[in-house]
Amino acid sequence: MSSAVISVVVDNDVAVHGFESAWGLSLHVKLVYDGVVREMLFDVSGDFGVWHHNAELLRINPRNIDAIVISHWHGDHAGALEDVLKVIGRDVPVYAPSSFRRWLSRGYDVIECGESTEIFPGVYTTGTIGYTLAEHALAIKVGGKGLVVLVGCSHPGVAYLVRKAMDVTNEGRVHLVMGGFHISSELEGVEVAEELKNLGTMYVAPMHCTGSGARSSIRKIFSDRYIALGAGSVIKI
Repeated sequence: MSSAVISVVVDNDVAVHGFESAWGLSLHVKLVYDGVVREMLFDVSGDFGVWHHNAELLRINPRNIDAIVISHWHGDHAGALEDVLKVIGRDVPVYAPSSFRRWLSRGYDVIECGESTEIFPGVYTTGTIGYTLAEHALAIKVGGKGLVVLVGCSHPGVAYLVRKAMDVTNEGRVHLVMGGFHISSELEGVEVAEELKNLGTMYVAPMHCTGSGARSSIRKIFSDRYIALGAGSVIKI
């Protein structure tokens, strides 16, 4: 694809005045293919009221959403799914880890991603990792820049998810890793930052379940390649 625009719909933090926060994560991704646009959601958070309020401020039209990726079945990432699907107003595929079976009986178009699955050209899930806390990440290949890896809570380990994304896409460059890193201490932050640097990661944007101590360490190591985000943030790649 020629470019991608990622908007933070829901996060614990707020980056732009007027937006609301909630414990959870939801990212809107707009993909541009030589003038053709595809839109998708990575997670939907657990608070539909906050999601809807912020989506309106970002001028996101739910009816334009073509697909939803759910990173894992925790309420703060998938709890608003039913309401979001209602405002989309049409059937769209929901890509989820293979343990996401509880939704299959509700009539939604759930695609279980036990293995890596291509959603759009150059856009892949990593495939399900783990079982009790089954999770997958999203890998987006952006022309001329490399991978953008979106992570929900990184229960299997953020560096592990990034390596998996590199493997399934056969892409050696990592432009950005963005989402919940699921670490809290300064030491954990140092360890994760060093792992991501060793993988050649250009930029990092820890969010949601990444504690302040861990963020501080990651910021020190990545310096001006650390991106602070919150609800209302928009990144153009």
